[in-house]
Amino acid sequence: MDLRAARTALEKIANDPADEDVRVSARGLEGFVAFRLDPPARAKQLAAELAGAAPVADYGGAVGDFTSFEAKYTDVAPEAKPSAGSGEDLMDWVNTFALPAAAPDKTNHAIARWSETHSVPWLVAALAQAPDNSPSAAALIEAAAKIEPANPAYVTVAFHRNRLLASAGKRDEARAGVEATLGNATVPLSVSSRNLCLAMRMQLATNLDDWLKYAVRTPVVTITTDAPEAWAPASAFGANAKSEFSDTGSFDKPADSVPLFDADAAVAMTTKFSLAMLAKASSSEAIPPSLQKAVTQAAWTRAVIVHDSTVGLELSSRMKIYFPDRAADIDAYATAKTDEERNFAGVFAILKTPGWAPLVDSGPGRDVDGDTKLSSYRQNWWCAWVRPPGVKDDEYDGNDYGSEAKIEGPLAALYPGGAVGSPEFLSATEREAAANEFAALAATGTAAKALGEAVLAFAKVHPDDARVPEALHYVVRLTRFGCYGKTKVNYSKLAFELLHARYPKSEWTKQTPYWY
Repeated sequence: MDLRAARTALEKIANDPADEDVRVSARGLEGFVAFRLDPPARAKQLAAELAGAAPVADYGGAVGDFTSFEAKYTDVAPEAKPSAGSGEDLMDWVNTFALPAAAPDKTNHAIARWSETHSVPWLVAALAQAPDNSPSAAALIEAAAKIEPANPAYVTVAFHRNRLLASAGKRDEARAGVEATLGNATVPLSVSSRNLCLAMRMQLATNLDDWLKYAVRTPVVTITTDAPEAWAPASAFGANAKSEFSDTGSFDKPADSVPLFDADAAVAMTTKFSLAMLAKASSSEAIPPSLQKAVTQAAWTRAVIVHDSTVGLELSSRMKIYFPDRAADIDAYATAKTDEERNFAGVFAILKTPGWAPLVDSGPGRDVDGDTKLSSYRQNWWCAWVRPPGVKDDEYDGNDYGSEAKIEGPLAALYPGGAVGSPEFLSATEREAAANEFAALAATGTAAKALGEAVLAFAKVHPDDARVPEALHYVVRLTRFGCYGKTKVNYSKLAFELLHARYPKSEWTKQTPYWY
């Protein structure tokens, strides 16, 4: 079909009041045809609509069409650069702003465009793309300070201004700036913007309680399915939209958002806190009881794995408060007469509790309610801590904490390279202790290795202990339902063979017909 003829027909439909039901669709197709016939003209048309004061009928469609154009101006001569406010200028801005932060060649382009235009949009792009060591940081900080709260770009500009201040060593000024943004009642922050500001303020913390206070974040939304129609209000899909969930009512609301740790705080507590610091954090009133519970569990479980009975005993009474159904197992650990008995009792309790791990989790955690329930997605116990050296990507079929503990998404603006450093309030001695302890924890390997070795060693010395058959059964269960990852020793098979050979009449043997 002739595209020009199609455009004429679509224009007629789009402008005919009698065809109200199909006018929006006709305009969408009209834009599709215009995109094919004259891309530059269509780009300018869309830019004018998006930058104009009038409401855009199909804003999402206009943005989608506009960002489909390809336009790169980084290497174009200055005299050929698009003028501010043109469709090409907006496309240039979109492409530049979408690039990874701190890309040197693109950063220079954003700063150059801001220097040429002195426009707020290009100031935003320059600030967002400027690396921490940018030579233009001082000029950008000065320009950012002039943006008034009434400006729509104020929050974004303030965020990056504080980021550059912090990287320039002006920590006190950055701290005051973040607090001013968080406390500015005239410029209410969205939940996501507030969380980013909290993350930056956490980086500037001066002590543990200060750090923990800003480690607590509130999710924008918590959902149980990736189908948006299951949790978003039906109105979000248009007045006439129909959803299979819209009649139930309850599905039109997301789950209640509760305070959680984001990835940066969780990784820092897991890898940069010593066990003593983690135990101290677990009782801090700077975090709500639900997060005190999470940190207490992580610290107690770690204490068991690394055989630190001092911390383990210190936290046992609080563990019983948070996990009353596990009180008997925790008591067995706390009242054990020897270190050997205590270590086994702790391992036995962890084997019974798939939700326990020596790490602080981010987000809502596992996909099941209850720490004793098994996750169908193997979110049980813990994986390896570090990836085995020398293993190629196409040969690696395991999983490890280090590979997963990368900062992505909006938080990446605060963590170049995706790595979380030690909180700056920690002393050199505390940092060294934390590094050594995490290396020791990492050496214990997967839950299958750490717990399997402990059970087999205890069973060898105490074959008549009534708990041994049950523990052997749990080692097999752990391998089957725990985080997947190869180990040099097949602990499941060893536990299975010992269980069947030594305890053939045990009820736990009957419940363990396979080792795989």
